[in-house]
Amino acid sequence: YIKITEEKIPKITFTRKITKTGDYFGPYTNSEIRRELFFLVTKIFGIITKSTNSSKSTLNYQIAMSPARTLDEINIEEYNKNVKLAKEFLLGKNTKEIILKLKEKMQLASKNENYEIALEIKKQIEIIENSFEKQKVDLIKKHDQDIIALIENKIENKVVIVILNISKGTITSKKDYTFEIYESLL
Repeated sequence: YIKITEEKIPKITFTRKITKTGDYFGPYTNSEIRRELFFLVTKIFGIITKSTNSSKSTLNYQIAMSPARTLDEINIEEYNKNVKLAKEFLLGKNTKEIILKLKEKMQLASKNENYEIALEIKKQIEIIENSFEKQKVDLIKKHDQDIIALIENKIENKVVIVILNISKGTITSKKDYTFEIYESLL
């Protein structure tokens, strides 16, 4: 999961355990997408991580990975607005607006012949599109469950059975089996 903590100055972090505090987003079955989304949120919205404001705070501020040099310099009202936008983004609510803004930045970078920056922005757009297209699971539960789906392909005369094992809201495994359809099978 991606977690945004409940503090005076909320921070973003990765976690596998769900506690009673904080807001959780996920679970993400693809850890690469989770990691990319995490860094995208820190970059786009300026949400700090537990290590953002450390001994490297000035460097993080200079490379736009922190909204201020120190926690004391953060405009809390503005920061909390960004945290709210980040939460909406992680829920998939304002992704179209973000993508439009990123496309404008990408076109401007391309127009100014900053092709490396344009390529980086293009990758960010692809990450956003892929993560919200594929990640539709949002279960925070304290029990385990199994989901079995059966799909029949009459054209190829096959049946696919998919079994998902979910442990405390996290997809732990996925198995699929393909069979040819025989009259005796049905």
